Amino acid sequence: MRAQAVGIVPAAEDGAGVTGTVTPLRPVTIGGSTAAAACGVDPHLSRVMLWAELTGRVKRDESEAMTWGKLLQPVIIAELQARDYSVVASDDPVLVDPERPWLIGHPDGYEWDGERRTGILEVKTTSAWARWTERIPLTYEAQIQTYLHLSGLDHGLLACLIGGQRLAVREVERSQYAIDAMLELMDEFVGYVQRDEPPPPDASGSSREALLALYPEHAEGRMVRLTREQMVVVRNLRERREQLRMVKWQADGLENELRAWMGDAELAVDPDGEQVAAWRAYDEHRVDTARLKSERPEVAAEYTNVTRRRRFTLA
Repeated sequence: MRAQAVGIVPAAEDGAGVTGTVTPLRPVTIGGSTAAAACGVDPHLSRVMLWAELTGRVKRDESEAMTWGKLLQPVIIAELQARDYSVVASDDPVLVDPERPWLIGHPDGYEWDGERRTGILEVKTTSAWARWTERIPLTYEAQIQTYLHLSGLDHGLLACLIGGQRLAVREVERSQYAIDAMLELMDEFVGYVQRDEPPPPDASGSSREALLALYPEHAEGRMVRLTREQMVVVRNLRERREQLRMVKWQADGLENELRAWMGDAELAVDPDGEQVAAWRAYDEHRVDTARLKSERPEVAAEYTNVTRRRRFTLA
């Protein structure tokens, strides 16, 4: 079903929480920028981290990249207009799904044919090292599909400034199949938030950081007894680690074979002359921390940072 209602929602789109004591749950707010995370497909923001934010356990501050993205948005829209794209910046209130009041969005702009809106405009900035192909990143796709659902439109335009030097423009068509799948996943995620139950973590660094933020300290002497089902996870982890050790051993052996063939050569090339490997000598500079602590302990102490972490080990 297409959501076409428009209203104003007082909560911020990302719905970031507050660090410290957990307060009673406020209404859930999922915006376009967190739709991919709620669906579990954002490589930088996991479901469990988003849950921790929405339940007030963790606060995610705005990064400098996010700040610059907002500042450059009018510049990018102006450049699109100069390139004869019929686009206008959005000055409307927040879009709201009438069946899911927690699902909101505020597109950066719209495509305009002079009489009516014909599509969604989303503006992004990314680094020069970001992998950008003909297929747009899944997080951007999820955000645009969310806005197409909320607006009832069928077409989206993505403009992304790459490395501050190249403007890539891609068209996105509405996919009702993707929208339906996303809505189902978001409904599931909102259930976790409303029940105050964390979703299962995934393999991302974001999940690891969320767990460290949720459980920064260990309770001295406290133990948990794992069930038979949970012990299956332990056995699987042991097997995967053994597989990793074996794969590393094999990779190291292959690397040494290449070193032996290269001898004192700097480069190795394939039969067509294309470089495939390099083996170069270089000077490595390391601080002798043991000597520094022994001979200049006051200097070592002045330049030593202490970070509190929890280390996971498997018996």
